[in-house]
Amino acid sequence: MNAATPDGSVSLHAWESSALGARHRLGYVNRGGEIAVITDLRVESSLDDALVHRSLTATILDETGRETVFTAAYRAGVALPFSGLLLYENAMDATIDGAPAIAHVEHGWPQPYVEQLRR
Repeated sequence: MNAATPDGSVSLHAWESSALGARHRLGYVNRGGEIAVITDLRVESSLDDALVHRSLTATILDETGRETVFTAAYRAGVALPFSGLLLYENAMDATIDGAPAIAHVEHGWPQPYVEQLRR
């Protein structure tokens, strides 16, 4: 997830992955030039039948103790097959703590997993 308010006063970059039995969360929140590393990330996504994310809500905690709430809704997107993965790259209308924002959010799935679920 990458998002920013139009004036650039708040931005974020968050990454969550699950691999080899572990959950990984990386990224930062920037508020007025104060950048803090993400310590926890909770995401709830609404997916359509093709596993494309149509909306999501994320609660982000950072090392300063701040909580940031990010919401996003589908605007446009593209599916990109890449090395056995199917990456859904979406431009999204968003908010950061209720303030309007723009966002790019990617979800990625193993391609055979998507194909099986579509059957």
